[in-house]
Amino acid sequence: MPRLDNYVSEARQRAKRRKSPWNLLLIPLVIIGVGGVMYVWAQALLAIQRYLMPDDVIFSSYTTIGGALMFIPILFPSLGIGMMIANLLIWPIRPARMAFEREAKGIKGTSFPEAMRGLAIATAIMLIIALPLSTLGVLNYFYITPNGVHIRPLFSIREKHYAWGDIEKIKTKCLEKGDKIYLNYILHMTDGREIDLIRERRLVFVHSYDKIKPFLTAQSQIKYDCQITDGDMVVLGRHSRKEDTQKIFSILRGE
Repeated sequence: MPRLDNYVSEARQRAKRRKSPWNLLLIPLVIIGVGGVMYVWAQALLAIQRYLMPDDVIFSSYTTIGGALMFIPILFPSLGIGMMIANLLIWPIRPARMAFEREAKGIKGTSFPEAMRGLAIATAIMLIIALPLSTLGVLNYFYITPNGVHIRPLFSIREKHYAWGDIEKIKTKCLEKGDKIYLNYILHMTDGREIDLIRERRLVFVHSYDKIKPFLTAQSQIKYDCQITDGDMVVLGRHSRKEDTQKIFSILRGE
């Protein structure tokens, strides 16, 4: 792949000529730019997702796959946009601009206009890929209303509605792996579909549970498979705030 080899070679050249201390200022600016773009973008995607839901939503969440499709692809164009923001912030500083111009002399693609143009083109290409994937993620969600549970499966143009009577079983689990904890509060529906309420937005679900619980306890057909022991209280205490530990433990016990 000659083009890739040329790009790597030119990138090495550009890296070698960066000797000015002003380059160190670019690092925090890039971090702030990329982080800020990702945060704003993620909030916009979540706002679009909430807009697709009715006003009487008690709890909502993206699915595991939906969350991955929403948030991972936006990282790459966010890098390009964040780097452009960093360049725009540092360029008005005259000593920094002069240092960068000296370093750019004689090296193709390193002047401010060329660098910005290259970043813009790369970002546009990444956006073409990221936007469709993020859109798929936005459209893969579930939510709870007084009428039951609603889910929009991946690639589906319609939501699937489950009445509270369609919940056959609730399965809960607490599993610790290394320094991470995995919780499950899975609704098993009569058609075999499983919806994990706690996996992606744990604390939001915990704080919404008191509004959900009356609808669940009113259903005599629901069987509980709570794979929770007293020892899990200690496990939860290592990964949760003290004020949340007892609440989470009670929910997972079906209390």
